[in-house]
Amino acid sequence: MVLIRALNLARALLCVMLMVPFAASWAASTAYFKVGDDLKASCEGTAAGEPNASTAEYLLCLGYLQAVADTDATFAEWGDAARKACIPQGVTSSNLRQVFLDWIKERPDYLHFSAASLALTAFSESWPCKKE
Repeated sequence: MVLIRALNLARALLCVMLMVPFAASWAASTAYFKVGDDLKASCEGTAAGEPNASTAEYLLCLGYLQAVADTDATFAEWGDAARKACIPQGVTSSNLRQVFLDWIKERPDYLHFSAASLALTAFSESWPCKKE
C-alpha cells in the first residue's frame, strides 16, 4: 500500500515537472498588441489643446477603449460571454479614457498586463452589471 502511494506520488511529481517548462514557455510567449503601459502612454496628456498633444495617440487611445467596450457588448450579444461592464447610454469616449486613467493610476503594478483586460476591468468596476 505504501509502495503504491509512493509510485502515485512519483508519477504526479513527474507530470508536474514535465508540465512546468511548457507552462513557462506558454506564459512567456503570450503576446499582447498593447500592455497597460502602452495604453496609458497613449491616453495621458494627449488631448487636443494639452501640451505636447498628439492627435494620433489621443485618437488611438479613444478608439482602443471604444473597441474594448464594443467587444464586451458584442460577445454578450452573441452569447459567448456574460457582459462584464454595463456602460450606460451617454458615456463618451473621453469618459472611458478618464475612467481608465483614474483606475490605472491606482494600480501601477498592473501596467505589464494586457491593456484590453485592464480597460475592461476598469469599466466593469465603474459600471458593474446587475446580477440577475
